[in-house]
Amino acid sequence: MNKDDEIREELSDLWCKEITGQLKGSEKIRLQNLIEEREFPFPDRKRWLARLRQKEEFDSAIAYRKFLQYKNRKRWWRFGRIGLTAAAAVLLFVGIGLVWSHREQLRSVPPLTVKNEVVEPGRSKAMITLANGEKIVLGDKKQQLIGEDGTLLNLDSAVVEYKGKQKTPALVYNTIDIPIGGEYQLVLADGTKVWLNADSKLRFPVSFTAERREVYLEGEAYFEVAKDSEHPFIVHISRGAIEVLGTGFNVRDYREEQKTVTTLVQGKVVYRPERQPGREIMLEPGFQIKDEEGGSLQPRKVDVILYTGWKDGKYVFENATLEEIMQVLSRWYDIAVFYKCEEVKKLHFTGDLERYKTINDFLEFMEIGGNVRFSIKGKTVLIE
Repeated sequence: MNKDDEIREELSDLWCKEITGQLKGSEKIRLQNLIEEREFPFPDRKRWLARLRQKEEFDSAIAYRKFLQYKNRKRWWRFGRIGLTAAAAVLLFVGIGLVWSHREQLRSVPPLTVKNEVVEPGRSKAMITLANGEKIVLGDKKQQLIGEDGTLLNLDSAVVEYKGKQKTPALVYNTIDIPIGGEYQLVLADGTKVWLNADSKLRFPVSFTAERREVYLEGEAYFEVAKDSEHPFIVHISRGAIEVLGTGFNVRDYREEQKTVTTLVQGKVVYRPERQPGREIMLEPGFQIKDEEGGSLQPRKVDVILYTGWKDGKYVFENATLEEIMQVLSRWYDIAVFYKCEEVKKLHFTGDLERYKTINDFLEFMEIGGNVRFSIKGKTVLIE
């Protein structure tokens, strides 16, 4: 551990003791010296404890023990699943972790501005376009439809499921569109499960009758492919195609990002890049292939939770720029993001947040330690 890491550990420990009321004697002087030396923006302890007590009884001893359990983890700020008794650790990771990651860019910290206007998370919503052009808005009511080919569609508030077989061998395609601020789960006729993220589209056969099971994706989706060794499953994306027999993987292909990212969780997949005809790139679990202009197309080992956490209700970021983070959140929270200061786009953050929480607490925590300010009006977020 280098000197900076040692000081960060010490500052983390002292600050947590201060938040939980366990700081004593010379430790108070040491903490004050570190705050002044490192220009650390120390938050209002009373304000945060008051806020926590509004929600749940706060036990400082428990909070400090929780902090000791969490402080050695790689991600610096996280909230939601740890619980409010670990709030001291949360505040600690927000303040120290984020500031330390770009402390050289610090200036005076402005007052918090994330208040009053609340931005709620996205929800399950989508639209199905049938082969005959009929459009069905998927809402809260459960219903069943029988397509022209005899396929049964079970429509629920969060999942649409295809059952049955076609009367004819011809392929009939449907399309599901997920708007910004939406998500949906789809169960294809072969049993393959697909989780679709916000601002995504999937074109698929209502029943698989060809030698290959082929679908076409725009946006982001997680696939759990039903095993069928005789009928490979193919996902077509803008820069190539992914072939599997039975596996779990995430695909990200948003047009504005100008790249495709395939991350394998289990099983095996083969990626065939369009720009290199004939090449096949095999992925193993825990590996990812990124296809972008000028990229090397070499598989790399990754922490898959960074790319699949959204499916399970959590966004996880590791050393991501503010611009990258807000690009992800803008789709889910259906917000327009504007930057008053271009430099803040390059600030780096590490941490996670619960996907079904409002965006306000998340932005406020970033303000405390991130030397950045957010202003919210309606569905517009101004960053400076």
